[in-house]
Parts: sequence; structure tokens; C-alpha cells
Amino acid sequence: MNLKPFFTVLFLLVCGHTVFSQETDSFVIKDLNTISVYQTILISTDKNIMIPNVGKDSPYYYNTLFLKSLCEFKKGSYWTGYWDLKKVYNHSSQNFAKHPEDTLSGLLTGIISTSIGIIPQEYKWIMRFIGFPELTYENHETLIENAKKSTNPFIQFEAFSSELFLDVYIKKEYDKEKIDLYEKKYGKLYQGKIVLSWVYDRIKEYKLNINILNSFTKEEKKHYDYYNYLLGTAHFYLNHYKSASLSFNNYLKATDSDYIKTTKYRLFLIDWLSTELSEEEINIKLKDIIKSGDEKLYLDKYAQSFALSSSLPDKKLMYARMLYDGKEYNASDSVLMQINPKDFSRKDKLEYNYRYARVKEALNDTTLAIKYYLNVIDYGGTKPKRYFTANAALQLGILYEGLNDKEKAIFYYKKAYSYPKHSYKNSIDAEAKRRLKTL
Repeated sequence: MNLKPFFTVLFLLVCGHTVFSQETDSFVIKDLNTISVYQTILISTDKNIMIPNVGKDSPYYYNTLFLKSLCEFKKGSYWTGYWDLKKVYNHSSQNFAKHPEDTLSGLLTGIISTSIGIIPQEYKWIMRFIGFPELTYENHETLIENAKKSTNPFIQFEAFSSELFLDVYIKKEYDKEKIDLYEKKYGKLYQGKIVLSWVYDRIKEYKLNINILNSFTKEEKKHYDYYNYLLGTAHFYLNHYKSASLSFNNYLKATDSDYIKTTKYRLFLIDWLSTELSEEEINIKLKDIIKSGDEKLYLDKYAQSFALSSSLPDKKLMYARMLYDGKEYNASDSVLMQINPKDFSRKDKLEYNYRYARVKEALNDTTLAIKYYLNVIDYGGTKPKRYFTANAALQLGILYEGLNDKEKAIFYYKKAYSYPKHSYKNSIDAEAKRRLKTL
């Protein structure tokens, strides 16, 4: 899972300065002004911003400490982040047990309990080392639902935002009516628009995201470092290549951190798919991806693996993928039907079957989706270098679960996290294990 938007959005749902400045008491306003520095950190790509300590006199000390922990996670300081998160969870869960009417403590307990499962496996040892407590609340959603009924607008905003965000990022499912309600309630507010911009990006509703991003004021755009990245992404998957290139280049001019490799990879695809590049031009662009940015984010890791690959994929295959990612499923299906994979390399045959499986699943053709996912498992072998095989196993688990075949679902969920390191291992492993727990 991509942790940057996770922690960016999760922070914003507890930092509604604009939302509540006229509706809460002066202490809350003062506290929100104090924690605005954390908002700056989480919507900025600047790697050098220092994370301040939380003042002991803060009237919402543990809520603010929670925000600080998210900033630590975003910057990769997992040790400090876990330590702060432990303090917040211990206090919130104990306080809520004594005072069930304390909806803020209940909400923090619910958010932490629901989201802790997505922490990458390689950092779990830190949790064990610092003695992170057992999660004592099973009905996490109830705690969030209760907070939505709070008369405090700050807590209410936090609850509505966390529910929406956790549905999209953790459960990987969403209710359109919830998103519509959220946009109606908070879609004109700066923090609400930022939440929606990451949510729409996550669920690949790119036209809706362009509408949200276009609603930002000039001043809001100036303070939102990821603005041009998200706008470029939306135009890219809608095949608006000129607009995508403009936004991506504006993003690269403004930052040297986060999604650099991803942005240059997408700019390469625009040139490669729309023009005839010489072998020398291709090599120059791929080398630029390799030497630029870092690999902390999953998308950047994938861009790096693409640039380091010994050969490029078939152009039609790549175009079919982009159509799929833009939710043009029938168009993607048509392109794939025109492809004869007979002379493909094993690598391209693997991707061809994976793309066909994804499209057939999106078009609710479960029988063919299962057939092509099984082909991916066969082509991938036991130690695939690319994520296709692991995700095919995960999707097979989901499909068999939907068919009420529990035995096969369990088999493929376990198979999904059995594959060795690949660019999406943390997110696929976490999702497979989360789903196993529900069976």
C-alpha cells in the first residue's frame, strides 16, 4: 500500500482548521492553529521539514500526538511513530473504557485498531519490541459510527473522513452514496477537497477528481504540493496527454521528492505511446527514471523496476493496461482481443494473461477471469520478479470467496503472501492476511 496518501488523508481528517474555526471554543481554535505545522508536513513534498514535539499543555494532547506519529510514519521514522502511536492507543482505549461518552477517545481507538493491520511486515518487530498492546476492540466501525453522531463538528468531520478513508484504503471497497454525502458536506472546504482528491485517485474516478482539483483556489493550489501530481495522473489515465504532460512537468519543477520516478515513468509512456522514439531516446529517458528520486513509495519502486527491465512490453499491451486503469474496460477488452500473444516472450505472455484477467473481472466475467488468473500463476512460477502472480493469487482468493468456495479462497490468499519480494509485496500480503481473518 502507498503510505504517503494514507497518512496524508488520515492527518487531514483530524485537522479541520478551516472547517471548525467559527464553530468551536477558543481552546480548540488555538490547538488547531498549533497543529497546522503538521498539516504543512503532510501535504508537502519537502523532505527537510522538522517535526516539532507536542506541547504538554495542548488541550487535545493525545489527538495532536496522533498527528505527530503520522508525520513520523510519512518521513519513514517508524520507531518514533510507533512509540507515539502506542502512547495514543494506550491512553485512548483506557480512557474510552472508563468514559464511553468520550467519542474522541473512542474514535482514535477505532482508527488505530482498523488501520494498524496495514503496517508493513518488516516493521512489525518494532511494535513487538516497544510492547505495542493487543488491540482490545473488535467492533472498530461502531466506534467511528458513534463519533459521526457527535455534536462537536471537529469530531464529526474526523469521523466522516476516517470512515470514508478506511473504506477506500483499508477495506478496498466503497459506497458511492457515502462519497456523495461527504462531498456535499465537506467538498467546498480545503481539507475536504484534499481528502476527496486522494479518495478519487485511489478509486480511479479521474473525471470526478479533475472536478475536485479544479475547484481549488489559487492560494490552495500553492500550498498543496501534490496538486499537479494528482491532476497529471487524472489526465494521464483519461488519455489527455497534453494536459497530463503540463501538470507532470509543473510537479517536477516544484519538488525533488515523492513520485519523481512515477512521474517520469508516465511522461516516458506518453512519449513512447504517442511518438516513435529512437533506441537512444528510449535509453536516455529510462536512465533518467533510474537516477531520479527514490524508491520509498510502491509506485516509484514499480517505475524503477520498469526502467531497469531488459525489454519494453508490447505497446498494445501497455495501452490496454492504461485503458483499464482509466476504467475504460470495454475499450481495454477490445485492444486485448486484437493481440495475438503467440509470439510473445514468456514475460509478455504473463502480463497478457494478467491484463485479460483484470478486464474480465471488471466486466463481471468471473469464469474467464479465473481462467486467465490461473494462467498467470502458471506463467509466473514460484519466484516471479513482478507482482502479477501474487496479485493474481489474491484476486483468485477474492473471486472464490465471492463464490462461497472457502477452501479455495483460503488456499489462494495464503499463496498470495507466499511469493518472495516484489514491488507490491507489503500491500498484497496485508490485504491477503486481512481477508483471511474475515473467513
